Amino acid sequence: MKKMEYGMSELWDLLDEDRHPLMIKQVRGKQLPKDTFHQVVFIWTVSTNGMFLITKRSPNKPWGGYWENTGGSVLAGETREAGVIRELYEETGVKIKQEDLVLISEDKGFVTFEDMFLTIVDQAKQKIVLQEGETCDYQWIDYNQLEQMMEEEVFALPVIKRFNQSKERILNYLKSKNILVRDDL
Repeated sequence: MKKMEYGMSELWDLLDEDRHPLMIKQVRGKQLPKDTFHQVVFIWTVSTNGMFLITKRSPNKPWGGYWENTGGSVLAGETREAGVIRELYEETGVKIKQEDLVLISEDKGFVTFEDMFLTIVDQAKQKIVLQEGETCDYQWIDYNQLEQMMEEEVFALPVIKRFNQSKERILNYLKSKNILVRDDL
């Protein structure tokens, strides 16, 4: 997997308000120039039997100790698809291909473009390997558990917000693949 770094800092490609590349690299952690954006991606990993893979954020991170789905910033030179595939592999050890991705939503934040993907994997074939400093635990949970944990607010609040905005599309896609059927909900 490709990793573009400046010294030890991640580099991002900056975009204009219409997602056009500005041909400007940005060091992570530095204030973005006015009217510029960077790309952030998220992915819900769901097993063929309807279990959602969630990870717990490491305690040293913002929202440390809260549950989440996988996500992160797209690095300079990456497409959003390559970025989400890399993030999933780095944080969980799950390997997928671009054709395994389903785009669920595209949103524009204050300084980010936030795109949500979904992938379906065979849970029995997955060996989860957590990324030190990023994730400290994981679970495979069913949809009802996911909803309950979100109601209990043990997920990071931004994750709950993004899930609620995309929930209908996620559920409809899973139902169309016969992964979540009426009895699951």
